[in-house]
Amino acid sequence: MDLKEVGILIAQIGGTEAVKKIVGTAIETHIKPILQKHADYKDNTIYLEECLSEYLENCYEKAMIMNTIVFRGVRKTIYDLYIPLSLNTHDGIRMNEIDKYIINDSYLDCISNYDKILIVDTAGMGKSTLVKYLSIQVINHNDYIPIIIELRKVDKTKELLDYIVDQFELLDKKIDKIDLINMLKRGDFIIFFDGYDEVTNENRGGILDNMQKFIRKAGNNKYIITSRYENDLSCLGDFQRFSISPLDMEEAFSLIRKYDNDGEKSKKLIERITNDKQLEILKEFLINPMLTSLLYRTFEYKEEIAYKKLGFYSQVYEALFNDHDKTKGSAYVHPKNSNLDILEFEKLLRRIAFISLKDNRVEYNRQNLVNIVEKCIKSMSWISAYTIDVIDDLTHAVPLFQKDGNDYKWVHKSFMEYFAAGYICYESNKTEELFRNMLNSNNVERYKNVLDFCYDMKPNIARQLIIYPHINNFINEYEKKYNSEVFSMYESSMLDIRKSIEYTHNLQILHYLTEEEAENDFKSKKSFEKIFRTKNNSSFINTILFSHSNDMVVYGRKNEYFVNELLSYKNIDIFKNPDISLSGDEDLEIDEGVYVVSDDALLKANKDKRHFDYITRAVVKHMTGVTYLDYNKCKLLKSKIELEIKQTNDIETEFESL
Repeated sequence: MDLKEVGILIAQIGGTEAVKKIVGTAIETHIKPILQKHADYKDNTIYLEECLSEYLENCYEKAMIMNTIVFRGVRKTIYDLYIPLSLNTHDGIRMNEIDKYIINDSYLDCISNYDKILIVDTAGMGKSTLVKYLSIQVINHNDYIPIIIELRKVDKTKELLDYIVDQFELLDKKIDKIDLINMLKRGDFIIFFDGYDEVTNENRGGILDNMQKFIRKAGNNKYIITSRYENDLSCLGDFQRFSISPLDMEEAFSLIRKYDNDGEKSKKLIERITNDKQLEILKEFLINPMLTSLLYRTFEYKEEIAYKKLGFYSQVYEALFNDHDKTKGSAYVHPKNSNLDILEFEKLLRRIAFISLKDNRVEYNRQNLVNIVEKCIKSMSWISAYTIDVIDDLTHAVPLFQKDGNDYKWVHKSFMEYFAAGYICYESNKTEELFRNMLNSNNVERYKNVLDFCYDMKPNIARQLIIYPHINNFINEYEKKYNSEVFSMYESSMLDIRKSIEYTHNLQILHYLTEEEAENDFKSKKSFEKIFRTKNNSSFINTILFSHSNDMVVYGRKNEYFVNELLSYKNIDIFKNPDISLSGDEDLEIDEGVYVVSDDALLKANKDKRHFDYITRAVVKHMTGVTYLDYNKCKLLKSKIELEIKQTNDIETEFESL
């Protein structure tokens, strides 16, 4: 049964009855034949059928519901709002797509080709939506039994098998552990590990180890992991990594139309966007499903469009706080039990968000949230509010938290990051220290979205604390590196590339005599164990790139890489494209071995110009998506920022004399 047919069935007989009918079909055509085929289940086949039927109904009902900030008090399902997203992977050389799969009723084209999939992308691209969609579809099409594991809920001290057994414990029945183990051994499941980036700091290492052990033991099942980019995930070398394709304009418009069933509001918004002279700026929002939905939400509120991310989130907060509930008439505004005004409530939210950021936590049980809110209220002695009223407002009047049983979760991680950035920039008396702490953290990539918000909130501080140290350190390194006599006859363009990429990466080239040897070694990973044990803060070697040649690049990203990414996203003019030819080494023979990319003049690969050029080209070919700093542009901007600092100090000095 395809998605459209299910949608029609729900409209005809209602969601609950439709789910029962779909699950009943799955039991008859998929589950029952499995249970009858295997001797292990002959004594309790009927009981297992009942357990699995109830489990699948619960799973389907939960996955079907779309928790979106656009709709308050209006039940929406994946059938109402889903537009097909696409997964793609690249060749690792020129970012050409190798595989692209549209995740629609033909989703099996992707699932059948890969047993282990890792979906890595930025906030709001639809990772969790894909998990919901795929779990529903495998039931619709009777392919697998889905298990969704929200990793933020898992404790590192508990075995994943026990966590899964708990999911099959129903109100008046449960599947025995041994029966579940037999099904796992046979490969009856597709298991989703959703949201690795939301795992708390203290659980992270243990949970990743538990996942790997579990997957090794139950290797016959299908596995899908979702996350934002995290360094830890580089150890999952046997997973095929995918990203989600950005929405094109028509896909974004199709999503907008779904929000009011192709009504007047969506038509008006699409017309405004189409005729907007600043359409290029809006594309930043329209490529992202979540931001597209928020664009509709803010337009619905006051028919205005924000053109910057910061103003955009500010408008969303204002729209939520002053929202008119459509289910109770356009004049009904949700009362705030806390009696806080929009500014007071925002200040409180910033404190809650900052604690969430510090703990890397987006979900709390009730008591934990009570403790945090109480602590934050006490830090604002000028307000009068009760904790229970604030929590009620957070889930109803200003729904930035969703309640799931006894747990409370930020409606989206990016909202926590927005308000946390507000605390850092507007509330804290340690703003500059917090900037530095994030930039120097071993997990700076975790703070990339927060730093993006902070950059817009405090551009003067960002230029002084993010840009200036970054380019100043690069200039110093650039001028110190490759000064040995051996490099004096080498091409300046080659040296320039080396200096730039070594600023952001630790690199080694593994060269083999044949492509076949390289591919075999890549698949076994045995020869990389020693390399991966070599740690140097956050810049340890942890990633392997193989692109069907005699070479592999093994590298680790330094913090400077993520700062480069942020500054490139902010369109800071300090970058350039590599100005070298990528051909010319086809007939060169060099010895098999490991070649460290550095300016050590004693290294064998640095003593011979042809070898030096070969290594440099191999790095550039493999390292796609890397930004290269331009030395001259960096010097120019450094001088400009120094002048800004001087002029600011002069103004403040004049003020002191008043």
